Amino acid sequence: MTVMAEVGERMVAENLKVWVYPEGTRNDNGDLLPFKKGAFYLAIQAQVPVIPVVYSSLSSFYDARTKLFTSGTIKVEVLDAIPTAGLTVVDVPTLMDTCYRAMRTTFFHLSQMPQEDRAAAKPGAQPAQ
Repeated sequence: MTVMAEVGERMVAENLKVWVYPEGTRNDNGDLLPFKKGAFYLAIQAQVPVIPVVYSSLSSFYDARTKLFTSGTIKVEVLDAIPTAGLTVVDVPTLMDTCYRAMRTTFFHLSQMPQEDRAAAKPGAQPAQ
């Protein structure tokens, strides 16, 4: 908590931007993991907006078992900033939920197979995650 407090102070004083992965780890389940609270406490403490950045699933070119990547493509979308001005620690759960819902919806949208690939898929084939 002390480190996060120091980061928050430096963000404001030095106009720093901080990139945080709110899930805390990678996963291969085809969905977002629950978010951890630290990034949201930090944003509220510093009174800076949260700018969600979402990228599509890596599962078509990332082997979770071996932790190795092969060649692949991801789609990235930067969502609208979510303001924290005037929020307090009481608002952390609501801020987390707002971010999670927006990011999860976008994640599923970005991770879908392109329409032309779907049409060419064989009956019973499952789309790549």
